[in-house]
Amino acid sequence: MTANHGGRVFEAVRRWGGEPKEWLDFSANINPLGLNPLVAQAIHKEINQLIHYPDNGGLLKSLLAREHGVEPEQIILTNGAAEALFVAINGMCPQSALLLEPTFSEYRRALAARKVPTRHIILDTAGGFQLPWREVKGNWSQGMLLVVCNPNNPTGVLAGLEELRQQAELAREHEGWLLVDESFQDFLDAPPTMMPLLNARALVVRSLTKFFALPGLRLGYIVASRETAAFLAGQVPGWNVNALALVAGAVALQQREYIEETREMMAEARAKLYRDLASLEGIEVYPPTTNFILFRLEGYRDLPEFLAGRRILIRNCSDFHGLGKDWYRCAVRAPAENDKLVEAIKMYWGEKDKDDGIFGATRTNGLELSGPLSGSD
Repeated sequence: MTANHGGRVFEAVRRWGGEPKEWLDFSANINPLGLNPLVAQAIHKEINQLIHYPDNGGLLKSLLAREHGVEPEQIILTNGAAEALFVAINGMCPQSALLLEPTFSEYRRALAARKVPTRHIILDTAGGFQLPWREVKGNWSQGMLLVVCNPNNPTGVLAGLEELRQQAELAREHEGWLLVDESFQDFLDAPPTMMPLLNARALVVRSLTKFFALPGLRLGYIVASRETAAFLAGQVPGWNVNALALVAGAVALQQREYIEETREMMAEARAKLYRDLASLEGIEVYPPTTNFILFRLEGYRDLPEFLAGRRILIRNCSDFHGLGKDWYRCAVRAPAENDKLVEAIKMYWGEKDKDDGIFGATRTNGLELSGPLSGSD
């Protein structure tokens, strides 16, 4: 199973031309503030560390432990959140797995690599992709792994902590596992983390690359009980996290001003971009909770190509189970950049209006708004 993700700026350059810096990448959900200058300075200052093997990340683990109110021994550092998924699944050896789709495709890849039989519950589009906890409860079986992305990628739906606590108990009762992926929680003002509710059968995966704009460096981690973390550590290759990633992560976590500025900007930019998209003709937009927005443009499948011609990338969601070729996800970027995306989509509609004039009424997540409708297949 091949990976299909956003963030393919270099591929876009090869296909459509230009330089990477000329492109606005809404296909990858990375902090629009970019790399913090102090983090960049630290990487440059410590470049000579590359002649040595990296250490065990003790400083970074201590900072993360203090941040989350856990012990350093509960943390396993990984080469991005994607490696954390493979490490966790290899260590847990589940008898089966349950995924709530649409969701992040790396879960399927990690499970397929371990040849874990996997079932899927397709979330209800009309219901706003809310998580069907009663149905999930009925699907628990001995040794099963339940994966919950919180908030979910690409829908943005946020799971409640009480429901997750109940699932952790069900995992314990069935000698199974609950894995909660919290990779996008740092963008929330009050992240509803599962960490205080962990038992020996539940664990959390997190990413530092998205919030701190380090996707090219790769840095993630697992938080679990001491017992679980101890045996999962045996699944991690030696020196899996490079020396510069360890330096960058430790410095990044101490940049409180950057962290608060990001959350404040993201809250305002997210709300405005949602309003602006929802006001456009023919777009069905789903309320965001983090730094990306899911929307549907039924019957119009050339939007990514149109935007690429204007050096803008968005994420086509056709490879997500339960979605299709007219579903898209866009990151929330800086306000001026978000405005460029909205204006480009308006231009797209202007071109379509000239071509075929197929319009009617606009929806946002099932709510009727005055305005034209998109055509259908």
